[in-house]
Order: sequence, then structure tokens, then C-alpha cells
Amino acid sequence: MEPNTGQTASTNRTGESTRIFISHVKQYFNSLPLFSLSVIAITWLIGLADVLGRVSPSQTNLVSQWLYLSANKVLYGLQGHRILLYPLASPGISLLLTNTLLALPYMAAMERKQGTVRLAWLLISLYTCAIGLAYVILISLFSSIARYHSCAGLSAWTVALAVWSAMEEEAEGQSNDRMLFGVIHLPGKAMPFLIIAFYFFLVPDTSLVLHVLAAGTAYCYFKKRIPARLLPSEDTYRHYQSRPWLEHVTGNPRFISMDAASSGYLPIHNNSANVASAHSPSGGFPGQGRRLGDE
Repeated sequence: MEPNTGQTASTNRTGESTRIFISHVKQYFNSLPLFSLSVIAITWLIGLADVLGRVSPSQTNLVSQWLYLSANKVLYGLQGHRILLYPLASPGISLLLTNTLLALPYMAAMERKQGTVRLAWLLISLYTCAIGLAYVILISLFSSIARYHSCAGLSAWTVALAVWSAMEEEAEGQSNDRMLFGVIHLPGKAMPFLIIAFYFFLVPDTSLVLHVLAAGTAYCYFKKRIPARLLPSEDTYRHYQSRPWLEHVTGNPRFISMDAASSGYLPIHNNSANVASAHSPSGGFPGQGRRLGDE
């Protein structure tokens, strides 16, 4: 019986496609900066630990039950650590995967552009603690029912990074348009609104209040509406990344220093190109054209 050459060729093509896909995934993760990779790894470790807890007799999240943000637990349980740690809490494997796919590209791009220390400080202080504290205050003042609602995961970071990235790319004149399903053209500035709408309509367990606070904070930061005395200077970031107790972090090849972040994103256009074009002949090539084959 002769072998089915068509089926063999199809199997070979499938295997080759799978190897190429795995190679691209490995290359992508190998190129991720330190903070972005660390955050995603920690959230997935916590998510997998929670899965083990849910299949155990206790049927509870082993780790996330101590991390998620709840106004009731912060105010009456005196568990202030939740304001800092709620992005690491697992909202469930499906939403964890969604948050990873949405947040990781923004986070990695911003870390390469801003540096590891600056991005870590901004995400932890502004886009975690500041909006978490504001969320607890607003919920405690205006909604007694929402005090028992819990917030977990990287959705607030996703919204903040989307707003920040869109505004920065627009200010730099970069083309940040997107294609939805490869067919529908979307302007880059619409992406933050689509992400907020996605979480609001399709992920009911997330908080619209927290997402609006994240978007507003990112807007204020980009527009320099936050007082400068509340934000570290460039020298402060460089001072902290040179501290001896951070040598194990700064020595990691995935670490993006302030100097590397600044030098890696120089403007594409420069004055020398404009000067050269200004002095070039306006009439094009000064000689006479001749086609090949002409005598």
C-alpha cells in the first residue's frame, strides 16, 4: 500500500508551522524586559496556585484571597496591603490570559522607552496605590453596596498604559492606527476607549470606577497636571538604579537603564536631513537621461 504523499506533506507543513510559531513565541519572551516579564510570571504563578486551591477541599483561592482590592476589607479589616498588591491577584485564568495579551505589549514597549526603574515606580505608585486609594475613598463615600466588590488583576494597568501610549505616540507623530480583524481600520486614540468598553461590557467583574481613575491618572501624568514635586526627577531615577542593593537587578541583561531607554528612542527626523534636502538641486539629476539600448 503506497503512502499518502498529500497527507504526509500536510503533516510536514503543520509541523513546520508549529515549530515556527513556537520559535517566535520563545523569541518574543526572550526579548521581554525585566519588570514586564517578572510581573507576568508572578501573576501566572499566583493564578495557578489559586487553581490548585479551587480544586482542593477548601475551594478557595490560596493566594488571591489575601491580595484583591476590597473597600470593605481595607476600611474595616485594616488590610491596607491590598491597595498595593491587587494587580497581582488572579481574577481567573480566562481573564488572566486576557489581561496578559492586552497589558504585556504596552508594558514591554513602555519599559523599553521609559526604563525599568521609572516604569516600575509609575505603575506601582501612580497606577496602583494612587488609584487604589482613590477608589477606596470614592466607594466608601458614594456606594455602600460596592464596598464588597473586589478588584483584581492587571486591567487597570492595561487601561492606564493604553491611554499613556496612545497620547505619547500621537504627540510624537507616530502612526499608531490599528486594524481590527485585519479589516476594520481604527485610529490609535480609540484603543483606550475600546479597552474600557471591552472590560465594562464583556468582563462584568471589573470596576468601571477603577478604570476611569486609571485613565484619568494617565492623562494627567502625560499632560503634566500632576505636581512635579510628587514625581521623581531623572537624577532620582538614576540614583536609585545605581544603589548597591539593586546590583542583582541592574546587572540583569533584561534590565533597561535610564540611559539605554533614552538613547534607544531618538527622533527619526533631524535637522541635517532637512539641510541636505534644502541644498540639493531642485531640478533632480542634472544630466540627460538615456534608455538602455539607445544608440
